[in-house]
Amino acid sequence: AFVLAGQQSLDSAAQGSALAGLLGFVAGLLGPWAGRRLDRTEVRRALQRRLLGAASMMCAFATLVHFRAGFAVLAVAVVVMGAFLAGMMAGFRSLLLVVVESATRRHSHFVESMMVEFGYAIGPLIVSGLYLVTNLETVLYVMAGVFVLSAYLMRRIPEMFVEQVVKPERGSGVTRSTLRIAALAFAVSL
Repeated sequence: AFVLAGQQSLDSAAQGSALAGLLGFVAGLLGPWAGRRLDRTEVRRALQRRLLGAASMMCAFATLVHFRAGFAVLAVAVVVMGAFLAGMMAGFRSLLLVVVESATRRHSHFVESMMVEFGYAIGPLIVSGLYLVTNLETVLYVMAGVFVLSAYLMRRIPEMFVEQVVKPERGSGVTRSTLRIAALAFAVSL
């Protein structure tokens, strides 16, 4: 969608790719900070607020694209949207602690991870199909609608404060194995 936005608003798919990359970069860069903030508040409501913030930024972005705003303006909107999206997937994953019993948590984590990957694979196809039958602004508003609907549907998930469900272990520092896996994950994602 962001590549198409660059093509429509800036006549440049390359600048659209830069917008998509900027969104991912900001969300990733702010991810650890956003995760720590989630750890210090009630997670479900914080995620709902972030979803609504991302939806409002997506609507603003759609409006900017419609009026063919310049790259700098679109980049600011993308940066703010990236800040709202930062740490969100980890936040959703943490909610498994309050909605899934311990015995099935491992399986649930697998299903959740699979659905995220499936979303990354099928999302661009859905965007492309929707774009073919409507227009880019509609695609962006539908994406915003998904955020709003998700925030609404989360109202039935129990409240969760991280300190209630996660007990830190004494002396649990970062191990060499953790650093090795993290370095490999970083290299592959890069």
